Amino acid sequence: MNANLDHVPGLAVPGLVPPTQYPLTTGYWAAADDGRLVVQRCDRCGTHRHLPAPVCHACQAPEWSWSELSGSGSVYSYTWVRTALTDAFAAVVPFNVCVVELDGADGVRLAATVTDVDEDTDLVGTRVQAYFAELGNGHRLLLFAPV
Repeated sequence: MNANLDHVPGLAVPGLVPPTQYPLTTGYWAAADDGRLVVQRCDRCGTHRHLPAPVCHACQAPEWSWSELSGSGSVYSYTWVRTALTDAFAAVVPFNVCVVELDGADGVRLAATVTDVDEDTDLVGTRVQAYFAELGNGHRLLLFAPV
């Protein structure tokens, strides 16, 4: 991936993405560090879910495991941030925050930046593919690129 990452806040603003991991998210971040996209999947009913939760929202079962996804999907919604809220963001505006609906994942949607897109393009419905960029501290950040 040869994306221009200058306008990705999670990469360009030091300390924005903390390495803190919580018990319910450790598997997600470990997979991300390996360049894989995973979400929780209920062991009882098979429902995918994100954000991670201790029980299934569909059947309330507490048993779950991580399910690896292809990372393909479509932009469901998005916004462009054009005003820096703090001085730390001055160099990265404008940047987008997109909600991507993942293929084959029961309607799971993730928020991330879509790289290599123009501000003037309507992104709704754009087909995208997940990839992971190095954060520089041994961790990786989920991004999407148009396909």
